[in-house]
Amino acid sequence: MIPQLLLICLAAYVWRTKQLRALQGITSVSLLDQLRYALADLLPFPLARGQAPLLRELHERYQSPVLRVGWSDISFSGSGDAAFDLELFKSISRLPKSSRTYGIFDPSIDGKHYQTVFTARSMTDWKHGHRKLSPLFRPNETRARQELFNGPLATTLDLIDKASQSSDSLDLMPALRAMASDITCLWLVDKPYGALDALSLQDGRLDFVGPERNLGPGLTALNLDFNLAYRLPWLYESKLYQRFRSSYSTDALQSLDGYASFCQTAVDERMNSDAGLVAKLLDGDEAMTREETIAQLEDFVFAGTDTLTATLGLGLYALYGQPQQVEALRNDLEPVFISDRPRLDALESVPLLVATVREILRIADSNPHLLEKELAEPWSTPIKLPDGSKATVTIPAGYRLGCSGYVLHRDKTTYGPDPERFDAYRWLKLDTASCACYQPFGRTPRACIAQNMATAVLTLVVADFVMRFDAVPLSGSAILENGWTDSFNKLARQTAIDEQQTSEMANAQADMPIAPLFPLYESGQQLESHLVVPARPAHLKDPFGDVTPELGWKVETFAFPAAWPRSTLGSAVKLGEVVAGDAPSPVKSSDMLLLLQTMNGIVERQNAAVTTTVENKDVWSKQKQMYIVVNRYSRINGRMSSSKTQPGTTMILNHTNGHHKEIWEPALAHLIDGDNKDGQRIDEIWSLDHSHFGDSALVNRGRFSMEEYNWADMSRDVLQFVLKYLPKKDQDYTNLQSEPAGKDQKTIRLLPAQADVDPALLELDGLTGSIRVDTKNFASAKPFRGRYICSVGHSQGSAAVLGAASCLPSIFAQVVGLDPVAFPPGFERQELKPLMGLALTRRDNWPNRDEAWSSGKLNKDFYGAWTDEVFTRWCDLGLWHKQDGTLGLKTLYPSEAIVFGDRNWGDGAREVWKRLSLIPTSLSTHIVIPKTGSLLFESTIRELSLQIPAAVVSRIESAHLMVQITPKLTADTILAGLVTAERARHMAASVERSIAARL
Repeated sequence: MIPQLLLICLAAYVWRTKQLRALQGITSVSLLDQLRYALADLLPFPLARGQAPLLRELHERYQSPVLRVGWSDISFSGSGDAAFDLELFKSISRLPKSSRTYGIFDPSIDGKHYQTVFTARSMTDWKHGHRKLSPLFRPNETRARQELFNGPLATTLDLIDKASQSSDSLDLMPALRAMASDITCLWLVDKPYGALDALSLQDGRLDFVGPERNLGPGLTALNLDFNLAYRLPWLYESKLYQRFRSSYSTDALQSLDGYASFCQTAVDERMNSDAGLVAKLLDGDEAMTREETIAQLEDFVFAGTDTLTATLGLGLYALYGQPQQVEALRNDLEPVFISDRPRLDALESVPLLVATVREILRIADSNPHLLEKELAEPWSTPIKLPDGSKATVTIPAGYRLGCSGYVLHRDKTTYGPDPERFDAYRWLKLDTASCACYQPFGRTPRACIAQNMATAVLTLVVADFVMRFDAVPLSGSAILENGWTDSFNKLARQTAIDEQQTSEMANAQADMPIAPLFPLYESGQQLESHLVVPARPAHLKDPFGDVTPELGWKVETFAFPAAWPRSTLGSAVKLGEVVAGDAPSPVKSSDMLLLLQTMNGIVERQNAAVTTTVENKDVWSKQKQMYIVVNRYSRINGRMSSSKTQPGTTMILNHTNGHHKEIWEPALAHLIDGDNKDGQRIDEIWSLDHSHFGDSALVNRGRFSMEEYNWADMSRDVLQFVLKYLPKKDQDYTNLQSEPAGKDQKTIRLLPAQADVDPALLELDGLTGSIRVDTKNFASAKPFRGRYICSVGHSQGSAAVLGAASCLPSIFAQVVGLDPVAFPPGFERQELKPLMGLALTRRDNWPNRDEAWSSGKLNKDFYGAWTDEVFTRWCDLGLWHKQDGTLGLKTLYPSEAIVFGDRNWGDGAREVWKRLSLIPTSLSTHIVIPKTGSLLFESTIRELSLQIPAAVVSRIESAHLMVQITPKLTADTILAGLVTAERARHMAASVERSIAARL
């Protein structure tokens, strides 16, 4: 079972992965959720990078020949001598500060340039705020920072402005409030951060456990407590700061309960106010500029989202590594814990508690800030050089310098020979007021405005934690006793172990045999004579008219029985069972607990799914027959493009996850238009709705399971269609035409089964447990039913066509994969995890088409990036009129989620990868990869080209959803690589001659 710890981290990853915002493609989100996505980009760099632990990263920089501390755009290249760097830092920390601009310069030492280089940045003074603009959003930054400034943050304000003009009320607070718990969870329990390996709060005991253990329900309660008590006040940090200052004299901060009550009161008042927080910032008595407001938004997320919680997590870990100090602190606290939760003033009277909080702030200060100073006048300071000699560092006026609090807090002169060790007793002897090397909040009037509040919260929580919980090592884990040095060493060891395990997992997966595709059987059930689906709207009767008028093509809709049985026992509903045909309402993105539970349930069921085998026939023989709805695009005059001796191409299309068969139509319009100018090589095009998507999802309601999905069935459905139901070239469709079936509906007919099916082909990979290689494992020299078949797939659809071609390459002339989802053994693409969360929270219902259109177009990183013609087909053919008069998605959100939640996070994609080697060199294979936004890493793309030696790999200026974003470019690329019938015939004949020569 995937532990809840991983799911928590994965859920947090949903909101922080910037690349995901370009790929989130499966969801329609509310304005509020859009605001959340925009704000998610403001998270500090350790979260954005996702892997490197903050303190470990700083530690590695400190130990390296070149010291680098702080943010990516602030660097200090040190001498390589830690003592020299520390002395310089200590000198800088005593500098006065004034508001000046600054740039890049080399300080001189005794008139000579030294190798120390300070990189500084320009700054705009801010008279309205408590401090100057945040370093993330000052002008003249790196290109990446400028893009961030002009992109998501500007989008945030645009969304707020739009919301203020709408009739629906929107406050900034709910988005930030909902997001807070995600980050709390990550900082508290994410193992790579070295804080608490994991928490399990059960029976009043704090356990350190391994990642394989479930965290238990107690963690949720703790997170909610943290979220309520320590987060919401930060939403009012700047303009309403005076209110907080005055509250220090009240009971608001005297206990956890009072603090929480105070926060909730502020929330209620804010929620009931006519003007939102941002409106007050922009339109108040002292209105701020747009740039200043952007900095405020950044402060709300950064200052109150990660710093305090990270310090708590890291500090508690360090404290519990010293059990004797924990016991001593507990003894000192017992007299004041007469009540359940004593007042703050009583706790502050316990010297050892005050010392413990100071030590936590010293050793576990989570803020990687530089303690920055700006020079109003030239400044010189004596410094000791690495060779032992002394020199003078001279820095001109108008420049800003910074030093690292992390380094200062490990000064051996101040803290003794073992500064890495957690020792609260040192503060019973040290004077913080005179200690220049103790600056968790900075110094001077520009220091952190909330240091008193943060100290109060730390005091309350640490005392409460120590009195309530013990720390016990379990299952081979250990509580560290030698401070952060051991923590770094442990993390380094863990990294090596993880890499070894990843390598071993990759080898194990590579050694596992390819999972065979189960044969195609007849269900023996009475098939439906017809099926009812929504009718095509009149303005789209010509499938390509709005893109390229007068192409002279038409569209017809049919259905055929899906591959039976399905590849796992629970993929289809059993005969006689009645299940709900609709899904419950999507999970609210703010309901993190329910989202995690839902994700956890999907993963557990997928991992527990039982594969269909001969031995469990008594179970799968009771599966209900499912159906696939398919569109046929052909010329109105019925004319084929080629002679009988030289048939043209029949294309079979498979869409990406969460979409439907008509999403291809704008690209097809460009494809056909280009083909008409190039000799008319394309005869027909068939576009399939996967079993859980589009019209297939409607006709299969009550037939398919929303709890299990096996990727192999996509390939089996393609083979089912080609082998058993793809008509011959001269098929008469007169008796198969659709008929009206009431308002906005039509009746579609089933394609008749073909009589020329080779039973041996229906066995697919066979039942021997090993892959039965297609005896005609080359592109057939003869057309299949008078057709040369080109199978095209996009993303998940590429997995379908590549899997089918690897099983029976002899029935295809060419396969085309658009950014295929195929992963090598041991590879995980992390986007699959947050994509499942997005699928579970997406909007699936609208009052009317206009609302669906406007809400979708608002999502500029997804639907808004599509062409209008593509998005029209999402609105008019991806939605349907429900009985209550609203518009709903044809594709149920659980159906999309279970595709992303594939067993072991990607077994289906890894199986496709292993099957690629079965594709013969004689079968033309064209892989199209976007230059940006691909689901494959560059190294994986290179491996992919080696896995299919004969494949042609094209790179285009597009993104993963190339069919939706750049339909013409995608069509032109497919057309440029289209294999002619003559070439396919020569390729196959060449292979036949080669085989005959070898024999």
